[in-house]
Amino acid sequence: MKKSSQVAIRILVDRIFFEFCTSATYHQCLEFILIATQNGFSIHQFPDCNSQWWKGLHRESSIAPNMVRANRYNFSKTLVEVAKRSMSQRRERRMKEEYQTLIIGTGLTESILSSSLDSTSILQIDPNPLYGSINWSTLSIPQIIQWSTQSEPSNQFINLTSHYSEQIKETIDSKQIKYHLNLIPTLLFTKSKLIDHFIQTGSSNSISFQLLNQFYFLDSKRKELVSLPSSKHDLFNSDLSLINKRKLVKLFQIVLNDSNQTQDQDENTPQPEPNVPQDESLHSFLASKPYEFPTSLISQLSALSLSPLKSTESSKQHSIQRIQTLLNSIGRYGNSNGSASSFLISQYGGTGEWIESMIRSSAIQKGATQIIGRRINSLRKTRKGWSIQVEDLERNEVLEFGAERLVIGVDHLDLLKDYQIGKPKLAYMIHRSVVLVESMGLNWDLDAMEIKHTLIVIDSETHGNPIQVLIIGSSSECCPDNQVIIYLSTVSNEISKNENPEEMLGPVLDLILRPTVEPLMKLFYTQQVFHHIKTGDFQDIDHQNEDHQDKDEQDKEHQDKEYQNKDDQDKDDEEKKMVVLNNWPEEIEDSGLGRLSEWVYEYVEKVMKDEFSKDVHTDNVEE
Repeated sequence: MKKSSQVAIRILVDRIFFEFCTSATYHQCLEFILIATQNGFSIHQFPDCNSQWWKGLHRESSIAPNMVRANRYNFSKTLVEVAKRSMSQRRERRMKEEYQTLIIGTGLTESILSSSLDSTSILQIDPNPLYGSINWSTLSIPQIIQWSTQSEPSNQFINLTSHYSEQIKETIDSKQIKYHLNLIPTLLFTKSKLIDHFIQTGSSNSISFQLLNQFYFLDSKRKELVSLPSSKHDLFNSDLSLINKRKLVKLFQIVLNDSNQTQDQDENTPQPEPNVPQDESLHSFLASKPYEFPTSLISQLSALSLSPLKSTESSKQHSIQRIQTLLNSIGRYGNSNGSASSFLISQYGGTGEWIESMIRSSAIQKGATQIIGRRINSLRKTRKGWSIQVEDLERNEVLEFGAERLVIGVDHLDLLKDYQIGKPKLAYMIHRSVVLVESMGLNWDLDAMEIKHTLIVIDSETHGNPIQVLIIGSSSECCPDNQVIIYLSTVSNEISKNENPEEMLGPVLDLILRPTVEPLMKLFYTQQVFHHIKTGDFQDIDHQNEDHQDKDEQDKEHQDKEYQNKDDQDKDDEEKKMVVLNNWPEEIEDSGLGRLSEWVYEYVEKVMKDEFSKDVHTDNVEE
């Protein structure tokens, strides 16, 4: 190497010392010293020993101050030895870490589970660089563009088409203009178990919400907006006839009374007889006596329940339950002035913010450990439970952790390719779109400056199932002023990868926007919903390939098979139990905007009851 290059490198390293070590921690300084000396950097070139970071080092390393003043070379040499010893101890400690529960994934289900367990011995690992992976994360414009331009973004999203204006492309390098977008938007009922969970775990301290302001139904035939009634206040201000108003009041009273009776019932309450038709459609239920609602009113009530299916296919039981939750949610936060007060919009994004808050709470309050963005080299069974190896690229080493129990999200089952566990099945498909537009570009006679957050359910003639449109305004801090985010979604009637989401949702977008408006961004895609078999079927897993195991461990397992009796083997299988978490409901009825987040919490609650009965953290929030 030329002398000039050596001088340049020394100057650079010396500058790094000053810039880095003034704010670095003790262990970071030690590691930096070790790396520098191992790469030929002379310890004579260390910064002046009078600098602040030297003083902190000799304090924490218990090196006498007079040694620093007398001989900086000996001090530096001693620090190198301290660094070697410290780094060796830290690596050894990491390699031996054992946990009670290993959770793979940081999706919404995994994060709720992590924050719900009372155990402090939790390790949560996600090889993806974003909390929640791409599915549940809150994304910026550059991240959206990067994801949408990949040749194969993911198995969960297909049929991707995108359009970006020059104005949006210019914001990529701007730090002042920020967007917080979601591929899977969600709403929360104000009276929600998940809201109670946020409060109980302390996650609510770093999450902000706003009320949904407007809730409309759009009849595709008449092309006009109808404000959906969900309270007496709405009814008295609606254009419904007096007869229909009385019918709705009677229905709401029955629904609320049933809700109160259900809350008072205990587990010993007799359930309905099997011959009672539980799968009656909402349309059939409301069209018959004693209600005899007209078809137009049934369509509005179906929209009010946020059913992803049309009223002739939507279950009466599911629809009434959702209306119950909506009515019970009115007025919990703020002043109730209509149906909009039943729903909450998350500021600064959505599920990505929830996940980060729950993971932070789990780490701070319970001591859980999270690792994201690190490649997983192997995940295998051991005699004690499970073992996982994770790459640490910064230190050029592989970290190995052990756990008694494995919890793995359905999106990460490919890590268990050496085991016979079957493949997730494709349950159904949802067509989605994310659109950015200037707020003045919205159609209808709505004052754009007053539009904050609006939900519109469109009764589609051509598609069949309703199309749910969620409009998020700039007050959510998800987009700049004078812009809105439009989320469109509809469930596909059949499982067909040939359906084009842009052809399906494009005409609806044209209906929402003024004719001359060109969106800043349009993104269309189809979400494939995969579902796995029940967790209990995974308690015994057969090997397809055991070549990855150490020879000593294979010999030991061979001896175990010869000498251990069946009871011991059953106990060993129980210790190596694996729980597979589904991240999406198998029932289409649970996939709607208002119901999805509730289903996720209820699903995790059931998993905890079935699999973690000793470690369940019970939420009990007083109103």
